[in-house]
Amino acid sequence: SLPATATYILRTLGAGEKDPELTRLLEAIAAHRDTDPASDTYGCLKWYAEEEVISDTNASFFVCLPLALVYLRHRDQLSPEELAALRAVFAAVAPWFSHMAAGPSLFYPNKCLGDVAMLAATGYIIQDDALLGRAWDFCGRWLDYVDRRGMGWGEDHSPVYLTVIAEMALLLMWLAGPGALSDRLRRRLDMLLEWVDFHDGWDAVPSIRGYNFDCDQRPRYGVRDLFVGATPAEAQAPLPLLARAVGYTYTPRPQPTPREGRWRTFDDHWSVSYVGPRARLGTLSHYPLMPNTYMHDGW
Repeated sequence: SLPATATYILRTLGAGEKDPELTRLLEAIAAHRDTDPASDTYGCLKWYAEEEVISDTNASFFVCLPLALVYLRHRDQLSPEELAALRAVFAAVAPWFSHMAAGPSLFYPNKCLGDVAMLAATGYIIQDDALLGRAWDFCGRWLDYVDRRGMGWGEDHSPVYLTVIAEMALLLMWLAGPGALSDRLRRRLDMLLEWVDFHDGWDAVPSIRGYNFDCDQRPRYGVRDLFVGATPAEAQAPLPLLARAVGYTYTPRPQPTPREGRWRTFDDHWSVSYVGPRARLGTLSHYPLMPNTYMHDGW
């Protein structure tokens, strides 16, 4: 797949190696996209090279995140031809992320913030100030929305999607540098990790889109790698790389038992969690979280 190829490129460079066919790999990634300017997915990358049409628009994000880290961390290891091929990938996908900025689903936090971060990375890598400005406006709009209405669809209650949200917040902090925008992103990330800390490694109650199909009582929370004293499962994975780049850590707090937590989900809807010595209970004040939308029963 294209995301696997991009991840392979990042990991080999991180190990001090480089595929001798790197330029061809990058050219192949750029070629496997929607090239029809009249299409709704113009510029979007495919997930698999064999696909005739775009089947998953998340592919662009999962391809471009590792490639953005290649540029930010390893561009000195690239030849002029390889660097040009890397920039060409981002130039090719720029119409797609620009399209996402023009009509975002602000209630869909992991995708929306992913599109924000990739638009910013694209503007930074291809040195397009207009794209960068659009990305910072997009980011501010999303943060304003979350402050006003809440996180929306529920990814802030997902041990899985919180990792994506954290990665994107950290990448945006890296690209923006110190300042008001980074401070807002840091505060939002702290709030999300407070929820993780409350559940102290146990399956969250309630959990939304947790993908805990094995009913593991202690599922993996990737974002716990950001806790002070944690040892990341993979030191060269995007999350710990980004955290080191911006100097971000979260200090967990002692959690009393019993305890109760309350978190805003959307507008006047809330989740409530109770942890006692023998039970953990959770509920939502409204489901689906958002009016006039669907929520899969399994979420």
